[in-house]
Amino acid sequence: MAWREELRQASFKGVQFFVEAHTASGGRRTIVTEFPDRDVPDTEDKGRKARSFKIEAYILGDNYFNQRDQLINACENGTEPGELVHPFLGSRIVRCENYSFSETKTDGRYVQFSLEFVEAGQELFPNQNADVNANVIASADALSAASQNSFADKFSVLRKPQFVTDSATGKVGDFTKQLTDSLSGITSASEGTTDFAFSVRNLNAKTLDLVKTPSNLAAQMASSIGFLKGASNSPKDTFGELKKFFKFGSSDKPIPQTTPTRVAQAVNQKSLNDLTKQLAFVEAAKVAIEIPLQTSEEAASLKQELLAALDEQTLETDDDNVYQAQIQLMSDLAKAIPEPAQDLAFISKVQNNQTTNSLVLTHDYYENITFETDLIDRNKISHPGFIIGGRELEILNDE
Repeated sequence: MAWREELRQASFKGVQFFVEAHTASGGRRTIVTEFPDRDVPDTEDKGRKARSFKIEAYILGDNYFNQRDQLINACENGTEPGELVHPFLGSRIVRCENYSFSETKTDGRYVQFSLEFVEAGQELFPNQNADVNANVIASADALSAASQNSFADKFSVLRKPQFVTDSATGKVGDFTKQLTDSLSGITSASEGTTDFAFSVRNLNAKTLDLVKTPSNLAAQMASSIGFLKGASNSPKDTFGELKKFFKFGSSDKPIPQTTPTRVAQAVNQKSLNDLTKQLAFVEAAKVAIEIPLQTSEEAASLKQELLAALDEQTLETDDDNVYQAQIQLMSDLAKAIPEPAQDLAFISKVQNNQTTNSLVLTHDYYENITFETDLIDRNKISHPGFIIGGRELEILNDE
């Protein structure tokens, strides 16, 4: 086999790029002591240096903007390391220390990157919670990459009648409309709302071109739904909106597969539905590990909801790589919710027989008033100053 055929496709956190050249460095950490009137120095070894990797990379294509932005996002965002697939050196877990990129008018459809990575290594005193959460993020990114690759292999409107293209653009329109509608379910918007709205508008504007290049369409859809997380200050709200995508396409009318073009239309419809549901779950998994949980019951309910939804998706999956990524994410989610070190309370039910107010009730049950808001919200008390006796209440119990 020729050496070029053995090179792997370069990527960082699932974002692919091409490599023009690379350098790697390493060595040993040493302290050299030179004594007066002595020709021989004393060299003390302090262990291996962190390996570093510099890559001259590039991205090209009619819609390279999307992939460029994804690579920038992978380098800038997140406190966790990611997988670097190096064409010459294989897979490494690294952090991006620096990056720069350049574009020129003369070199259209092309952007050049200089990337600097350092090996992530291991924490001296590892945080178990950080480890399980990092595993979820890594598995989610792997599922996103596998889903996009699977979509690119199946979806096509090239050399097809116009109605096949119209059907696909209409389905993408359904996706962007639901994304836009998601903002109405977010009660605590953040500064990222502007970025989210721009990404959705950009996808809408370029849909007709994007459907001709499935890999770029998938990348843009992944980017747009990924921005939803940044549009909200409430992980719980975001999770609620992402869940709505789990049933995306369930009301579609079946396409009669009577001709080859109708078969292609049906394949495209299913591919877009599958990609949407898989990308939504990727983001839902990342958001779920950020939802503040107070009780074991809440944790169990959230875990069950996630695993059931992912299990349903695995039954619809016909791609081995996507299936394996889903199974891995399922395993990592089961370990991460709740966090291993999190000591959650249980819910107890008590009978309140006296008419009173929320302050008195909270003090009676908890011997302080810290949990007054939780008592009101958990029991849907509409008039905290006048709580009629004779009703059963739920309280937190950490014993």
